[in-house]
Amino acid sequence: MAIKIGGTTVINNSRELAAINGMDGTYTSFHPNVFAISGTAIDLSQTMLSKTLSAATTFTYLNSGVGRTAVLLLDISTSNHVPTFPGDFSFQATPTWSGNRYWVITIVCFSATDIQATAVGYNSTPAAPALPSSFTITDWDHIQAMTGTFGALASTFAIVSFNYDAANNRIAVRHLGGDSTATAPVYHTYIDTSGCTNITSIQAQYNVQSQACSGYCTASGYSFGPTPVSDGYNSGTYYSVPNSPGGLQFGWAAKTNGAGITTTSFSLNTADPDFRIKVVCDEGTLYSTCEFTQGSGSLMAETYAGAIP
Repeated sequence: MAIKIGGTTVINNSRELAAINGMDGTYTSFHPNVFAISGTAIDLSQTMLSKTLSAATTFTYLNSGVGRTAVLLLDISTSNHVPTFPGDFSFQATPTWSGNRYWVITIVCFSATDIQATAVGYNSTPAAPALPSSFTITDWDHIQAMTGTFGALASTFAIVSFNYDAANNRIAVRHLGGDSTATAPVYHTYIDTSGCTNITSIQAQYNVQSQACSGYCTASGYSFGPTPVSDGYNSGTYYSVPNSPGGLQFGWAAKTNGAGITTTSFSLNTADPDFRIKVVCDEGTLYSTCEFTQGSGSLMAETYAGAIP
């Protein structure tokens, strides 16, 4: 449905802006659509165009006008097909088309027939990174508190673990937090490793500014924790990520062993990434990092005095 202001259509039925002059303001992530040229005509009403040559090609143009600006992404192919541009196009330096395969051609209309152009050539297109440079941990329930009923023990926990899922070419990052009263929701983030060949090593580390436990902190009384140090994992040190479901686990926990309160806390606010993965493969030594949006975690478990069952 078209939208009109004062009887004038400003957004047409194709959801395109229409009859709008003198716009100003701020934009963040608008990008032009790339218009693929099917024939030989360069439509200067399009902001960005593309063309791959399958033979020597003589271009024409249409829809020129003062101020019209367009960018043409031109691939002359491995056969070095030569393009010929209209006589109204003036290149500041005549390109040697055979010198490069790919060209970025910027076209500006000084008038309907005075069209200035520049051409920049290169020989390879940017490749996607072999490993994503970052990953995100969301919905990590790393702040927990539990008070048991009289005499009942209490425990809380927060976990981040890593395992290499080779069958699916990915590193699985598992993160969850909860207490002993219910099954905690488990969240996953996956890091694509399909761009890495002949992986010889995958390691991960965590980085904390501080971490501490007070109350009942005897590591032998915990299945893991109360901090990763209790399990042999120091902040800032790399540890191998196995190809197994259990994986490498960094876990924080707090529990009671009678009446009283236990608290475990940690601060991820360091100059280093909160979590970092290092992959060694044919493409080199690659890194993927995570900065968690909430930098501090806290776990509390409390048991009131009473007969422990």
